[in-house]
Amino acid sequence: MKLTEETGDSWSYTFENLPKYAGTTTPIVYTVDETEVPTGYTKTLSDDKLTVTNTHTPEVIDVKVIKVWNDVDNQDGMRPDSIEVTLSNGQKVTLNEENEWTATLENLPVYENGEKIAYTWTENIVDGYELTTEVDETGYITTLTNTHEPELISITVTKVWADDDNESGKRPESITITLFANGNEYETITITEGDNWKHTFEKLDAYKDGEKITYTVVENDVPDGYEVAYEGDMDEGFIIHNVLGQGGEEPPVNPQTADNIFLYLITLLISIIGIVSGKLYIKKFN
Repeated sequence: MKLTEETGDSWSYTFENLPKYAGTTTPIVYTVDETEVPTGYTKTLSDDKLTVTNTHTPEVIDVKVIKVWNDVDNQDGMRPDSIEVTLSNGQKVTLNEENEWTATLENLPVYENGEKIAYTWTENIVDGYELTTEVDETGYITTLTNTHEPELISITVTKVWADDDNESGKRPESITITLFANGNEYETITITEGDNWKHTFEKLDAYKDGEKITYTVVENDVPDGYEVAYEGDMDEGFIIHNVLGQGGEEPPVNPQTADNIFLYLITLLISIIGIVSGKLYIKKFN
C-alpha cells in the first residue's frame, strides 16, 4: 500500500474487511511499517505500531558577511566608524573595527517551500566609495569591498630671475628645488631654462592619516650673489625669486647719469658755497 499526500502533516489509510481472528478465538494483532523512508527523514513507530512518524530537521546554515576597505588604510580619513548591512531576510548587523568588520548569522534555513534560499547582503552607499560584492562558491560568505582612490594634487613651482636678464652672467644653467611634505623631504628636482624655469609635481597625496598634507619648497644652493624669496602656496603654486645682490631690477644710483644730473648739480653748488664762505671767514680775521 502506498500513501499519497493529504492536507496537512497527517496522512492516513484505513485497511478494511480484515479478519479479526486467527482460527476461532485468537485475535489477530495487526502492525504496519514503512519500507522506504524518504531521504532526509528518520522513522519511528508508535507503541501499537500502527502509526509511523517521519521526522526531518530542516537544514540550517551560517551566513557570513565580511567588509573590506580598499582605501590605503583610510589615508583620506573618509572611512566611517561603522556601517550597517542588511541580509535579504531583513536581519541587520553593524560592522566596525570592534568586530573586525565581519559578522555571522547562525542557524538560518537553507530552504523555503522546497527551494534553496539565496541570501544576499546590501548596505547604504558610503560617500566617496564604490561598492563591489563577491560571494564565495558556497553562496554563504559575502565580501563587501568599499574602494576609495586617495585624492591626488599637483603643485607647480616657478623660478623668476631678477638680474637684468642675466646681464652680469652670474645666472646658473640650472637649479635644484626640494619639495617637503609636512616638513619631511619628499622629492628633489632640477629645472633649467629649457623647462622655462618651471616644474609641476604631480600625483601628490593630498592627505595622510586623514590630515591634509602641507607641502613647501626650498631652493638648494642659492647661486652666489643672489638672494632668494618665496611667494605663493601649495594651492596656487610657488614662485621662487632670485634677486641679484643689490641690483636685480633696481640697479644702484649713479650720479653721473642724466636721470640724476640735478642731484649732482645741487651737490656741486653746496660745495662751492662752502669753499667761498671759508675764504671770506679767513680774510675777515686776517
